[in-house]
Amino acid sequence: MHSRDLAALRGRAERGAADALAWIAPPPPPPDGPAAEGPSDGPAAKDPSGGAGSQGPPDGPAAGRAPDGTQSPADADPASLDRFIAELDELEAALAAAVPDGDAPLCTLRARLGGLYAERYRRNPTDDGRSRGLRVLRAARAPGTLDPPDERASAVHLVRLLLTPGMMAGWDGTLPRLLESFDVGRQVMVGEPELTADLTELRGLLTDLVPTLPEGLAEPLSWAAEALELVPAAARSGDFEQMAELAAQLAERMPDGDSRLMRALSGLVTEFATAGAGGGDETDLLEELTAEETALTFAQAALMLELEVPGTVRTEDLEALVDEVSKGPAGEEAETAMRAAMSRMAHGVRTGDADRLAEAAELIGTAAGTGSGRVDWMAGVISPGLLTAANILGGNLTDRDQARARLDALFGPASAVFDSAHATGPGAEGLRLCSRSMHLLLRLNEALDERDAETLEELLDELLDLLEEAGENSEWQFLVLFLLGQAQLSLATLDGGIPALRAGVAYFEEAANHPRLPAFAQPLMDAQCAPLLALFSMIEPDPVRVSEAVARARRALDGPASTPDQRVWIRQGIGMALLTVHQSTGDHSGLEEAVGELEQARRELTERTSPAIRQKLLWELAEAYRLRDDRERDDSGAAVATAHASLWVLAEDVLLQLGAEHGLEVARAGASRGLLAAHWAAVDGRIEEAVASLENGRGLVLRAAAAAAGVPEQLAARGEAELAEQWRTAVRDLPPQAAPTGGGLAPGGGGTPDEVRSALARVMSAGAAPGVEIPSRLRRRALDVLRRDSGEAPLRGLLGAPGIGELREGLRVTGTDALVYLVPGQDTADGVAVLVRSAGEPTTLALPGLGAPGREPLERYLDAGARRSAVSADGMDASAEAHRHWEAALEGLCDWAGPAVLAPVLDALGAPAEDGSQQRDAPVRLVLVPCGNLGAVPWHAARLPGPRAGARRPYTYACEDAVVSYAASGGEFLRAARRGRVPASERAVLVADPSGDLTWAQDEVSALRTAYYTTALLYGWHEDAPENALGTPEDVLSHLPGGPAAPAASLLHLAVHGLAGLRPTDSALHLAGPDPEDAPGPESAPGPADIADPGRLTVTRILDVPAGERAATGPLIVLSACETDLSSRDHDEALTPTTALLARGATDVVGSRWKVSDSASAALMVVFHHHLTVAGLAPPDALRAAQLWMLDHDRHPVPGLTGLLLAETQSDTGGLARIVSWAGFIHQGNPAPHAPAEGRQP
Repeated sequence: MHSRDLAALRGRAERGAADALAWIAPPPPPPDGPAAEGPSDGPAAKDPSGGAGSQGPPDGPAAGRAPDGTQSPADADPASLDRFIAELDELEAALAAAVPDGDAPLCTLRARLGGLYAERYRRNPTDDGRSRGLRVLRAARAPGTLDPPDERASAVHLVRLLLTPGMMAGWDGTLPRLLESFDVGRQVMVGEPELTADLTELRGLLTDLVPTLPEGLAEPLSWAAEALELVPAAARSGDFEQMAELAAQLAERMPDGDSRLMRALSGLVTEFATAGAGGGDETDLLEELTAEETALTFAQAALMLELEVPGTVRTEDLEALVDEVSKGPAGEEAETAMRAAMSRMAHGVRTGDADRLAEAAELIGTAAGTGSGRVDWMAGVISPGLLTAANILGGNLTDRDQARARLDALFGPASAVFDSAHATGPGAEGLRLCSRSMHLLLRLNEALDERDAETLEELLDELLDLLEEAGENSEWQFLVLFLLGQAQLSLATLDGGIPALRAGVAYFEEAANHPRLPAFAQPLMDAQCAPLLALFSMIEPDPVRVSEAVARARRALDGPASTPDQRVWIRQGIGMALLTVHQSTGDHSGLEEAVGELEQARRELTERTSPAIRQKLLWELAEAYRLRDDRERDDSGAAVATAHASLWVLAEDVLLQLGAEHGLEVARAGASRGLLAAHWAAVDGRIEEAVASLENGRGLVLRAAAAAAGVPEQLAARGEAELAEQWRTAVRDLPPQAAPTGGGLAPGGGGTPDEVRSALARVMSAGAAPGVEIPSRLRRRALDVLRRDSGEAPLRGLLGAPGIGELREGLRVTGTDALVYLVPGQDTADGVAVLVRSAGEPTTLALPGLGAPGREPLERYLDAGARRSAVSADGMDASAEAHRHWEAALEGLCDWAGPAVLAPVLDALGAPAEDGSQQRDAPVRLVLVPCGNLGAVPWHAARLPGPRAGARRPYTYACEDAVVSYAASGGEFLRAARRGRVPASERAVLVADPSGDLTWAQDEVSALRTAYYTTALLYGWHEDAPENALGTPEDVLSHLPGGPAAPAASLLHLAVHGLAGLRPTDSALHLAGPDPEDAPGPESAPGPADIADPGRLTVTRILDVPAGERAATGPLIVLSACETDLSSRDHDEALTPTTALLARGATDVVGSRWKVSDSASAALMVVFHHHLTVAGLAPPDALRAAQLWMLDHDRHPVPGLTGLLLAETQSDTGGLARIVSWAGFIHQGNPAPHAPAEGRQP
């Protein structure tokens, strides 16, 4: 090249090198000097920050100057940078062709060009840019002619370029980047030559740079240089302990997000080290992996990290990750299916996609039982977690109970699952601890529900033992601490103890601050601690501590979510904490914040939010509105509307359950909410909303039972005939239902092996083991279909509560004057009666007697009843004394019920006759809906002030002025009112007590058959009953609507024992056990509570047997037994044999509130049937006539009373008039004086 041309080329190169400084971020300054300067012997002598004298290229980043005039490379235009690099590339090529490699200007140009490549690589790491930048920088440094500043700057740029693109960019949440990072790790372990050389060069550069850097940068780079030497050696030798230690050290040096990820990686490596993995041959194994096997290994590692640190993989990449994990080589189909199941389970939990859980269950079923012991072991161990996840993500309680049964088996005395050779390897110990903790949590919840403090104490001891087993170094120790907190809080809930509350809060704080707390659990802990600390602050004020806890919870909102509900329940926890603070301090700003958080949480609800979270959040928001009570914002209306939304979610959740037992358990979560919302509405004069509140909050199980019968036809109408048939089949083949969460197994986790197997058999469908099925899937699919096309309209039609107009029309067509809700007062407020008349607007009536102080006679009565039940087995004398106290309390109850409640109600309903007088020719006809424990009161026996003309008593009984029917709700009243009646004698069925214990039962049945029902079918202990007519539950169920003995009975009279229990599996009619030669069909299989006594016809069995097609008419069912219409708990659900039989299709049911003398009961029943058949009265009127006959001291025997029964009644004329003898019987059902056979549609 001509010397003049070469000089021009050198000049251009020098100007280009100088201009390049404007684009390049300067290296860190040396410890004792200014920023690195350019060469001192030419135009390139510029400050590397691009200060004075550097004009930059015409299209360079001059526009992006900082306020001090320096360049801001981060703001430079990428396209301009690309053009400038292209220009310098041409200059470098031209000059390299003309001068030797050691030429100083060439080396400077290359150093600056390499800096440009490093700058672009910083912004957008690519392999091509990296390789070209490395080439020019290495060429620039090789001759050793660079001046010190450029030498140092080029070393910094080279360090940047020696990092792989994955190292440079870090984890950005994309799956490809994460897998790329894993591949770099693989290359390190196998000693891939190019990467090994790069890392060796990198280590040397860092070692050389450290002395030239400020102390703040020198120390981490020195550590990095050391790590670069240690990591490859540790990886290749399989020294997992050192690798874990290095990962932990790196985690401490990284920002929060990357730090969590590195800690998780450290934990995974530690698992391998602890499990004895390693030994020097891992490198060989990695080298032998095929590309397919390598991809699978990386995908599994990515999934494990995603589980540990949610957000490691973006939600949109999860699908691809699941697909990668689900691949596998031929011959390993079972192992592949198990991996696919676990990945789908993880995906379902992260996204709330229940279909993913169902796919996981199917895959486990595919994998299990294939002959692979390891796969079968995994199937058995992870199945409880899958079922629990299904329950938590909006499934039903049968999911939970199947999980509990499997856990009972895993940890039962006969189990050696975790002693198996398969229970080894990475993660096995964590899996054991998680499974054991899950088991203990289910048992804690059960003990709390049963208010069993003794069992809670035993579980506390088990948890302390487990805490010691786990050890401080276990990442799962936090979970045991969390459960210890739950146990202590449960004890505090039962006894109100401050020490237990203090201990519970301390355990929760220890769990939240545990040094090895997994990233996915941190938000859960933070959300739990805030409201707990606020609660405890009411006892030991500590506002700073509470504020810090709320701030921590708010910070948790910024992190990735491990479940779809995470942000909702974090905000819920914050709201609860702020509400508690407001209630203790009166700080209104805290209340405003709480409402704001709860409102935002409501906006973040999705269709995948579990019903339990949704209904609880909505209720808390309703209470917050009520507490704020801002008239301008109509908080009162918002409170009631939000309460209705909460109750609606609860009603849907009840429908999702399989069986009355689980339906009641879910409904219990809303106990008293309808009453409270009704009280809010009534106080504000919102009467229609008060009625809606009462209807939405009562009888949810009965409503769900009625709705379930209509689901198949709704599905079929939407073209889902197959799903409709699956629903019918599932109901028909409903497996026996376990007592709640494992009923009866020993607290230690199992009972005998036989008991464990029995529990499993009770809750699992045949053939389910060793795989798993998700019981809630069918119902969830069906409800989704019903919502799909028209929102909630189909479900509203099935589950919706009636409005005032529907109720008024039902009253009109049945000739009923009023439907009256009796609502107890809340806290210090008066109670209220809500009166819905057949004509006119509904009204409310304040009743101080229904306030808490006014209800004292009711409390005395309930206490006396509890004492009478408790001493029933303590001998005749104690039992007789308790009965006398109870009867005295009953008398006092009736004395209170009249003036306090019924008299004001009847006065309010009083209407003049057509001639204008106050006298009515007919008694008032009422349907009463007593709410809460008011359902225990015999309101028809309320003593009204003032005697009737010519009466011997100084008072009048309510039944003398009114025909009183009862209903669990307005909806149940309407359902019965729509059914017609059949003449009782048409297809009568009489059942005499099969046990033979009821002395007068045979006489009662004989009298009825002789006088009124000569063609009746007889069952039970009676001389005329056929030999095979034992009177079993199957016999009774067969004569109900939809039973096999079609058409259904017109009358079903049962003179049998009855008992009110705490749950539907306890409340029962006592009938005969089946003939040992006869096995019950699946449609009437007994539940576990019935197995010990298969002659018990429980509320559960009545409701859970499908009613088939709904008939227009229904039978009259008479239960002349004790306690067949009494709720001893969950009063607002009103689940009794009486209401259950009404829900199964009866038009009228007569039941009893308490045990009545055999002879008095028999006499009343004969008179009742006389008025029913001879006088032609409707059931409610016939019952009233029979009770008035009992009250009449001048009574005359009806023709059906003969023989010994007549003699008994004549010998005890005064006894028949006692309240205890007649007032126990009530009517539920159609209140009409006459009902046509074709039924009505009010």
